[in-house]
Amino acid sequence: MSNLGTFIPALEAHLERPMIFVLSNGQQVPSGYHVTEFKALQYHTVDCGGVEHRFDETVIELWGTALERSREYMPAGKFLSIYNKVSPKVAFSSSADLIFLYGANGEPASRYGVNRIEPQGDNVLIYLEPDGVRCKAIERKANSTLEQLPVIGGCCTPVDSSNICC
Repeated sequence: MSNLGTFIPALEAHLERPMIFVLSNGQQVPSGYHVTEFKALQYHTVDCGGVEHRFDETVIELWGTALERSREYMPAGKFLSIYNKVSPKVAFSSSADLIFLYGANGEPASRYGVNRIEPQGDNVLIYLEPDGVRCKAIERKANSTLEQLPVIGGCCTPVDSSNICC
């Protein structure tokens, strides 16, 4: 997973190169896409085990539209100029997870994390991976012994070693 603090400097090395977003199935986001919005989000959540979490996320919306397929791919320099217009107005955290929200032609939008950025020929490819749902209580159990897990009562309380979650 990438964050804004690594993504922006990676693009600065490729200002003139067109940015091509590649989805996990190998499909490319068509040329003519728009960067419609930058969001700085702060979350305060509680997982199914009753444990609180606080984290930041930067969401960048990409809109794929058939109306502008004749346009070229956006150069990294143009993307950065949009970011530079937004960043004085929005307090981004450089360590926040970076998510791209991509939707095209009326289809539901999907969330993607950045897997890697790779210069290729005259382009810079940004490989996106789906942002999935996960159970933090199961992850805690996988990374802990039963004695280390918080005992909160109710959901996800470790009853025995075979009971993973809820």
